[in-house]
Amino acid sequence: MRNGPAFPRFDRAQESQESYKAVSREQQIIDFAELGELIDSPVRQYSSGMYARLGFAVATEVDPDILLIDEILAVGDAPFQEKCLARIDEFRQKGKTIVYVSHDFCSERRLCDRALLIQDGNLTADGIQLTFEGFM
Repeated sequence: MRNGPAFPRFDRAQESQESYKAVSREQQIIDFAELGELIDSPVRQYSSGMYARLGFAVATEVDPDILLIDEILAVGDAPFQEKCLARIDEFRQKGKTIVYVSHDFCSERRLCDRALLIQDGNLTADGIQLTFEGFM
């Protein structure tokens, strides 16, 4: 098939399919973040938890090769945290790179195969998670 002005029907069909994918992805983001009708509220009115939920949902729905997570598990209730952990596990199973920033050694043990310890801006340790038991 060819694209272009000479083939408007194909162009419209392709645009319609892309539009459907965008709407579907948007709904998946809203559902994961559990914002419901609040999604139509201005973002400046969101609580920090709502903002974090939306940010995590967007970041993980686009299926990036590298996922950067900064303290996402510090917000939200236990069921949402478990949902985040399950999503992170999906990324791990796909072999994606995850950079997880946290002060919580317990979550690091669950999520990380390797950890870097940075104190006062300096790298003080680099290794597998068990290496860091002495820093707790």
